[in-house]
Amino acid sequence: MALTPLLWLLCFQGDSAAHLERGTLSLRLPCPFMQEQVLLENLKSGLTTTFEYRVTVQQGGKARMTGAILEVRYELWDEVFLLRRLKLDGTGDELQFKDIAALTAWFHQVQIFQLSDPITANDLLVEVQLRIIPFSEKEQAETLKWVNQGVGAPGTRNNVSQPGNRVFTMIMGNSIRRETLLEYQWRLLSGASL
Repeated sequence: MALTPLLWLLCFQGDSAAHLERGTLSLRLPCPFMQEQVLLENLKSGLTTTFEYRVTVQQGGKARMTGAILEVRYELWDEVFLLRRLKLDGTGDELQFKDIAALTAWFHQVQIFQLSDPITANDLLVEVQLRIIPFSEKEQAETLKWVNQGVGAPGTRNNVSQPGNRVFTMIMGNSIRRETLLEYQWRLLSGASL
């Protein structure tokens, strides 16, 4: 059985892989991000590192979108990595890894997405965006709540009703944004790379 141009292209790019069987496309991507020092440091920070995948598949004038959110947290007391995978349909699962090597091995083999709508390898464009964010939405919300409660608590040195404290609250609120730590994009076209 010969590989289609899309499958050949993906296999040729190193450790990425695609599988197209009976119209179902599964895609695994290379994970050079697991070698980035800034990411490795963030993974061991005790905060939840968030991986946001957005996938768009275009074929025959139709675009289909899917994605997933992976949240990785290093549990300092247990010295394990906990991974929570959330899909767009609301389902998810949780996994545990003993060290960074096991987590990296999982990223190398994980199936990013699977579309079951009929797909052929002809005129197929797959675009994948990955944003890696240094903490989760939940951690951001909890931090903002903590800052706002602490600043406004009666008897504290800097009560929110005092002049100038609103500026502090605004500065803190703006600084606790979920800036992107790393970002990757892949564009794969059947028969060619863009």
